[in-house]
Amino acid sequence: MSPEEAKLTRQKLAIETRLKRADQRLARAQFEFQKSKDAASGWRGLLTPTGAVLVAATLGLAGTAVGKWTDNGIESKKQQTAIVLKASEVSPSLSAQEQERVRASNLLWFAQAKYLELSSDVVAELRKQAGVKEGQTVAPPTILPAGALSADVPPRPNYNLSLPAKPAQQTNAAYKLLQLAVGEINKNVDRQNTPERIMEYWSATSYPATITSPWSAAFISWLVKQAAPKQMEGSPSVAELWLQAGKHQLVLHPDEKPLPGDIVVFRAGGTANHVGVVYAIEGNDFTSIEGNAPNGIRQHAHKLDASILGFFRLKD
Repeated sequence: MSPEEAKLTRQKLAIETRLKRADQRLARAQFEFQKSKDAASGWRGLLTPTGAVLVAATLGLAGTAVGKWTDNGIESKKQQTAIVLKASEVSPSLSAQEQERVRASNLLWFAQAKYLELSSDVVAELRKQAGVKEGQTVAPPTILPAGALSADVPPRPNYNLSLPAKPAQQTNAAYKLLQLAVGEINKNVDRQNTPERIMEYWSATSYPATITSPWSAAFISWLVKQAAPKQMEGSPSVAELWLQAGKHQLVLHPDEKPLPGDIVVFRAGGTANHVGVVYAIEGNDFTSIEGNAPNGIRQHAHKLDASILGFFRLKD
């Protein structure tokens, strides 16, 4: 067995162990909760031992609140967070932005139902991402039936993208990142066929994860670690990557035209929630290479409009 195969085997074993432990916790929670008078029918359909969510999935949703969760001692609430069950499992046929909105709405429902104890700033962040006003009731999560995740997956593309020529103004580090991104999309990575590759991206962050955890930021973290390892720390949070880019003066001026190899940050409700690598740009249109879009690495077309929070570029 090669060192790479041995590493993947260890990763898979660790993931399976965490999932089994989560299943046990969820089974106990289901038994206790169903004994309660408050365990109405809406809960009975939700509390099944699936082991679908660990704390990293929730951390990946909270955007700028990630640091605040840790500061407020939310780390000690990991077992409560695991009870969120399949709240991170949403239809992969949705856009990446809509997936994040639905996940935020699901978590907000658990908080409003008093099953999760979240600080007020985290709840406010979830409301912003979900597009829910303060005091507004949130609909219960729609739990996908078994097999829905694979049934809703669009046909798997077969990419064979060429590497664009290096723009004269682009940095070597950014162009190396683009080379890596093109190489990864041409491997046709997706959750169903190459889950071990997605877990490799997570290795660039310090957070545990499952294969259903949102991973666009983990993908960018992995690319940055390969292209310019000393410029940024890996993170599962798009908002955290954006904050780091600002801190290290990597963010492009709003009037500066992005180039292939730049990193684009998308927003929803004013909050950074998805990220990709610019592949080509012409006028007001551009294409980008994105992880978790929706369940694999995909190329998507966009416009330079209000859906873009900004761009940042690695330095040499």
